[in-house]
Amino acid sequence: MSKVSIIVRTKDRLLFLKRAIESISGQTFKDWEAIIVNDGGIKTDIEDFIMPYKKTFNDKIKLIHTKEKTKLRPVAANIGIKSSKCKYIVIHDDDDSWEPEFLEKCVKLLEETDYKGVVTYSNAVYEKVEKDKIKKIFTEPFNKDMNCASLYKMASNNTFPPISFVYKREVHDEIGYYDEELEVLEDWEFNLRFLQKKDIFVIPEFLANYHLRPDIKEQNLANTIFGSGIAVHKKYDSIIRNRLLRQDIANNCQGIGFLVNFSRYFNAEALKNELKEDKKSEFDIKNVNRESVLKNLNSLRHNYKDKEIYCYGAGAYFQNLLKEYNFLDINIKGIFDKDESLTGTEISGYPVLNPDKMLKLNIDLLVITVINPCVVEEYIRNKYHGEIMYLNL
Repeated sequence: MSKVSIIVRTKDRLLFLKRAIESISGQTFKDWEAIIVNDGGIKTDIEDFIMPYKKTFNDKIKLIHTKEKTKLRPVAANIGIKSSKCKYIVIHDDDDSWEPEFLEKCVKLLEETDYKGVVTYSNAVYEKVEKDKIKKIFTEPFNKDMNCASLYKMASNNTFPPISFVYKREVHDEIGYYDEELEVLEDWEFNLRFLQKKDIFVIPEFLANYHLRPDIKEQNLANTIFGSGIAVHKKYDSIIRNRLLRQDIANNCQGIGFLVNFSRYFNAEALKNELKEDKKSEFDIKNVNRESVLKNLNSLRHNYKDKEIYCYGAGAYFQNLLKEYNFLDINIKGIFDKDESLTGTEISGYPVLNPDKMLKLNIDLLVITVINPCVVEEYIRNKYHGEIMYLNL
């Protein structure tokens, strides 16, 4: 019997699944089994795709078909977990990846200590899909400030993605499996239960890769945290927080329900200050995707010549772009930015506007001029529902 069960959830995404299998097979630690849960995808396609890998790895790769599309990620995860017998469990979604030493270092830590779970730092890898090829745009640290797996910080929001978390399967006997009533955020809810009972060790190395595609609209290729998925995340975020708070009220105590609601508010205020500090920090030029910037600027000139164009983001990224590229022949009417100290000022002749004006203006296209769209995606979608372009993607 293998030592680590790797659970891969997938549906009709063979392009990503190929990368996932290569990520698994490329591990320096070889005592693993991969259980691929085909969640309602076309059976013949994935069976034909998997067959060569199964032969190469002597049936270390197993394929399970769900009876029908569950539509729920935790159901697929639990099917895979309950089909395994290994000592350790890790969720490796089909679009994420590992560095070669990820399993080796995580298993070594669990074998040599009493910890029930271990996480590593993660890279946020921004990418897009063009003509059936995955194209990496840029990479940045996802959680480099996570020096410990804190229940308090986890109560505010999920501090690490599933791809970075290995744990002992025996924990399921104590806290249960992934909550099958949740459409998303099942990993966050599970992590909350985990940390209420057990500590998680943090390996301060970037050994996991969390892949993000904010500008992809095709549902089967997109991440659930972008676009229409934002509303779904907000819905289940509230469901989880409300449910836990009701438990506190029923038990007449201040417990995890109070913590997840208080820390959410506290960290929201802290984030406002953090965003202001980010604008003052030195711009990191290595994360500018020059090819995409040039391509998108050219599109603005030719495809949106007579359109009303506004930008969001008046910080260091946008100001450096103004120095490097010619914007004069692009019909930009103004720049939105949530930093109130900039409202009413001008940057290179462009007026800086309060984002609350988005709904009052005739905007044909909103160009996101911040280097990391994750930071502002949800905020913007709450105020603007039209067409968006990410300049750096």
